[in-house]
Formats: sequence, structure tokens, C-alpha cells
Amino acid sequence: MTRSLSGTDLQAEQLSGGPKACRRDRPPARAGSTLVEQILASHSLVEGTMELPVLTNMVRDLLRRRLISKPDAYPECITELNAFELADLGTHYLEECKAYRRTNRPCFIDKSTSNWLDAGLVRLVLPHAKIVDVRREPMAACFAMYKQSFKTERWRSWWKQPNQILCDHRSR
Repeated sequence: MTRSLSGTDLQAEQLSGGPKACRRDRPPARAGSTLVEQILASHSLVEGTMELPVLTNMVRDLLRRRLISKPDAYPECITELNAFELADLGTHYLEECKAYRRTNRPCFIDKSTSNWLDAGLVRLVLPHAKIVDVRREPMAACFAMYKQSFKTERWRSWWKQPNQILCDHRSR
């Protein structure tokens, strides 16, 4: 479901204890996420924080805690967490993000390229967060991904395979 947020929506959600995080969730598709972040952050209630490592670190910690008992601990271990543990993870995420925040605006954007992998976890631990899905014309996005030099091996091995890029865009 896609929904636009107006200033009135943001103010209403702020007053009702609504979202504290706004997330950009998709693989690094060269789709214009920086532009969207800048547009959203131009609102007086939204801060742009670029790409935060907090969610990736949280998933790594979850995985480490559960790996002793199960080799394929994540994301399967999420089903073992109760509502209090999920809420604690959400609180932990928000607390850790404070180190990267420069303003006291009630909402912020985390546009980390790996957020899309953990969108299910985000929905569970931050139920009021707004997930923004940014898309671009498939051929343009595929070409941009193919020519992009990604810094981490996780993305290099994935996106330098033209068939994988095509499969990912077909699955959207």
C-alpha cells in the first residue's frame, strides 16, 4: 500500500506517538533515493540522516545471539521473539539512531541500501514507521546498478550479475 504524507499527516502522527523513523527500503537501485530523502527532509518535521548502520548492526547482533542454537538463525529467530522483545528492539533502534541525528525533529529517514532485506523486521519493531518504496524505470535502474561500483562485497557479488539484476526487477 502506498500513501503520501502531508504536513498535516506528519503533525497528527507526531501528536499520536506516530512514526519516529521513515525508511527507504529497496536494494541499491540507483532509483533517486537521495533526491526523495532531500525532498522529505525539507519538511520541518523530518530529518535526513543518510545511510545508518543501526539496523544492519541490530540484525548482526540478533544473528550472533541465536547462532549458537541454530545455524540459520535469522530471519527465522524473529518468530521466537515476543511483543516485548520486538518493542525493545524498536526502542534500541531509535536510541542507537540518536548518535547520528543532528536535530530534534520527530521523524528521520534511514536510507541504508540494505534496509530492504529487513523490511519485515522493521515492520515488526517499528510498527508506526513509514516505508518509502522508491522505484525507477527498470532498464535505467538495471543499467545504473550494473555500472555502479559498490563498496561492499555483499553488493558487488549480487549486482554484477546481469541475470540477478533482471530477476530482482521482475520480482518487484
